[in-house]
Amino acid sequence: MKIWKYQKFVWISEIPNNRLGVLLAEKEADGSSELHDRFAQYIPSNNIVRVNFDFRSFHHFKDIMLKNETSVAKVDIITKQVMESFELTLAETILGVNSLKDCGTWSQEQINQALSPESLTAVTMQRYHAIQVLTRNVNRIIGKRVDNGQSKDESGQLQSTVS
Repeated sequence: MKIWKYQKFVWISEIPNNRLGVLLAEKEADGSSELHDRFAQYIPSNNIVRVNFDFRSFHHFKDIMLKNETSVAKVDIITKQVMESFELTLAETILGVNSLKDCGTWSQEQINQALSPESLTAVTMQRYHAIQVLTRNVNRIIGKRVDNGQSKDESGQLQSTVS
């Protein structure tokens, strides 16, 4: 089994001190993840988030988006868009919570709780709105017309885009 890392930086221009590193959590020799049943862990000393793309909820979400899709090119586009959506959700959450540090109403303990692996996992559990946004983005990228939550396939037939 290959052990690999995915690393990049995410910037959100509207948030001060907005550089956040994204690092894939490595798999153990037995195939398990370092972040068992958690999606992410924030490491404040380096401003890095370790992401577990083997997390079951991520795969469930990706499966919803890939339902009935057979084109390899479209599968790649959809998979990339789902990953970026989850990364953006984490980045917004981490950078937003960090902006509360000096407001005087959040203690360091509360900040730590909000940035815990459990909280970062919970924040990625949204579905309905995320599926709608991702469907629009994917349809825009692959060139499908979107009409009120439905898209037209190559033959012009309307297909529902929300499960």
